[in-house]
Amino acid sequence: MLQKLTITTSLIMMLAFLKANALETTPVSNYLQPDRDASPVYRTVSDSNGNLYSIGMTWNKDLWNSSSKWFVLKTTTDSSVSSVVVDEFNNQGEGIQTYSIVKGNKDELFVFGGQGNKWRARKSEDLGLTWTNTEQDLLPNAKLTFSMNGLMARNGDLYAGGQICDKFQNNYWRVIKSTDKGQSWGLADVVEGAELCSNSSSVAGMAESSGGNIFASGWWRINDVPSTALTRIMRSNGSWANADTYTGESNLGAFPYKMFSGENSEVFTLGFESAPDRKYRCFLRGSFDEGNTWVTLDTFGDKCVYWDGVVKDGKIFVVGQIIGEDGLPRGLIRSSHDKGQTWETYQSLGRMKYGANYKGIVKTPKGDLFVSGGSRTIQGEVTKGFEAIVEKVIY
Repeated sequence: MLQKLTITTSLIMMLAFLKANALETTPVSNYLQPDRDASPVYRTVSDSNGNLYSIGMTWNKDLWNSSSKWFVLKTTTDSSVSSVVVDEFNNQGEGIQTYSIVKGNKDELFVFGGQGNKWRARKSEDLGLTWTNTEQDLLPNAKLTFSMNGLMARNGDLYAGGQICDKFQNNYWRVIKSTDKGQSWGLADVVEGAELCSNSSSVAGMAESSGGNIFASGWWRINDVPSTALTRIMRSNGSWANADTYTGESNLGAFPYKMFSGENSEVFTLGFESAPDRKYRCFLRGSFDEGNTWVTLDTFGDKCVYWDGVVKDGKIFVVGQIIGEDGLPRGLIRSSHDKGQTWETYQSLGRMKYGANYKGIVKTPKGDLFVSGGSRTIQGEVTKGFEAIVEKVIY
């Protein structure tokens, strides 16, 4: 009996250990704007009080070009959880897109996006109560532009990155910089890309390392050459240089979507890479020495995209979407405590089990982790029924 009891106790202890280390989420809020077909959210930031601000787009399926607009959703995470839209923006009825929200050093909020031939930017300095346009036309005389990400450095400099296509069909990777919280902008970095706007090159992510280096990552392409995941670094003297290039394990092309950093000289870029047989894998590249050397830390899935990541207590978390064998999209979280040597994985079909996508992950000042994204509320629909979701990560 004593031996049997010992085995049973050991089993219970092992199960308790596994449960304590299991990766999962618990719902915080879900939101679908009234009279709109879809309202998914993308990036999320946290203010100093732990409130979350998620940037999203909402649209009516049949009126995409004119009805799309961006919105900022504020979610409280204390005992009285609530979500409320604190800003909506659509300029003169034209379709507008955004994927980027940035928190300043004093809880300022900046939103970057694109509308036709203009980069758009909005700013709030009172936690979302009021908003202003920092500048209507960040890149004049462009044919097609899009800002995908931004960053406020610890010294207060504000950056926005994206692409520009001029009237001659020349395509450029571009980073602009503001030293006055977006009131005026100047060119920080430009890389010439493909000769055709359809073969785009674009900055997609930005990060600042613990050592104070500024990084930009995105895809760069010249004509028919596979897209290269390019990471560039700005040194202390203001000059930019290539830090890393990556075309995927199969050398078929790679597309970064976000950068993030840790507290010990580590910096990461993630997205998806092309694979044989029309498949695409998630990838994560990382540097642990201020961008001097880079390694592939993770490739995952057959139809998978990483969208965002964060480091907490030395543990790496990445989020995205993976398509299951049933064809349904799943919100994806992966975590590693040993610099990418081993990984834990969590997948979610969403509240209604019709499909989900995790687009953002954020760490609050208290150390809590939250993911944001979209969850389908209508079975079988591709563009309709996506509600905004915010969930707390349990690990």
